[in-house]
Amino acid sequence: MLKFSINKLLSSSGLRDREYYLDNLRISDEIRSKLVSLRDDARSGILEAWSYAKEQVKQDKDLYERVPLRKLEQLIKLKPRFKMQGSYVYGTIVQPAHNSQDIDLDDGMYIPMSVVQHDDKTMSTAMFEVVDRVLKKMASANGWKQIPKKTCSRLQTNEAIHLDIPCYAIPDEDFNRLWLFESASMESNSAQDTELKTHTVNLALRNGEWLESNPEHIKDWVSRAKKLHPNFKDIVMVVKGLRDHNYPTGGPSSISLMVAIEKIMSNSPKHGDLTEELYNVVQKLPAVISNELKHPHPESSHLTIHSPTELEKQELRMKFDSFAMSFKQALVTSLTERETLDILINLFGIRMPNDQTRIIRCSRDSDLKTKKSEVITPIQEHNTFG
Repeated sequence: MLKFSINKLLSSSGLRDREYYLDNLRISDEIRSKLVSLRDDARSGILEAWSYAKEQVKQDKDLYERVPLRKLEQLIKLKPRFKMQGSYVYGTIVQPAHNSQDIDLDDGMYIPMSVVQHDDKTMSTAMFEVVDRVLKKMASANGWKQIPKKTCSRLQTNEAIHLDIPCYAIPDEDFNRLWLFESASMESNSAQDTELKTHTVNLALRNGEWLESNPEHIKDWVSRAKKLHPNFKDIVMVVKGLRDHNYPTGGPSSISLMVAIEKIMSNSPKHGDLTEELYNVVQKLPAVISNELKHPHPESSHLTIHSPTELEKQELRMKFDSFAMSFKQALVTSLTERETLDILINLFGIRMPNDQTRIIRCSRDSDLKTKKSEVITPIQEHNTFG
């Protein structure tokens, strides 16, 4: 079916003598260091604020009126713990394609459930008060912005990076098993994160309410998806790169794309070849991403993670149909390697290497083998835990 393979444009396969699209998507060591520093500074600031919050509250009449001192004292006695989440932990974080885009770093803050139980609304407010104050101080010192969000406190830097700190309450026994890595690197933090296996996680909302939301469920699901589909992570990154190039702002969320991609891969023949599996995903994405998507983990399957309006469905369908048509033109109907590359650069941007010698024309035997093994399979509900 495919006339051209672009594996040698997408991935190095262990060779490092040229640039590759996936390499161009990955964040640099310099950016990685900035992320580590930003995370560690925020953690240290929050811990320090916790230590001195009691004295600060006594001097702050407005804060004292909003949050009773006795409740803040209860919260101050404990030492909050932190746990990374999001695309950095999944290994799917990508460098922004436009100046209007950010690298999103997510660092969850956790307290024990026993502190929350008797007055959950007050405790939610207290957590946001402390985190907001720390991030405002960091923002003021660096010329950045602190942005209050519904589910987190955000620190927006001037370097295309923002840090989100959501606040969670978990059972006391799980809290006691959480490690706080104040000086650890991102990599060691991610490796140790596997220690938390809890079924009850509540996310604090800024209005004082709590929402059942367990970030471990997504992480667990991503880990299983990687094992079932060896090309899953690479395809997620390529599709995120495609989205970022074509959506300077907005576009479907990364988690929505991941769920849609896994759904397609789990209901398709396993080719093993990166180009073939990517082509299959891009062709089927319009129908999947333009509809509602449920949380992929069985324990959270009652939650919806992607719910576009009717207008958004139409827009997504049209946009991703155009991606699919262009990708088909590049890999199937294009007459030359140069034509294929020109289409790919227009579709994915200048991060796609401009080297037509790495576009491989598939042999007739390979085409016949692909056609013979191909099975048209409808997309069905599926998760990796069955």
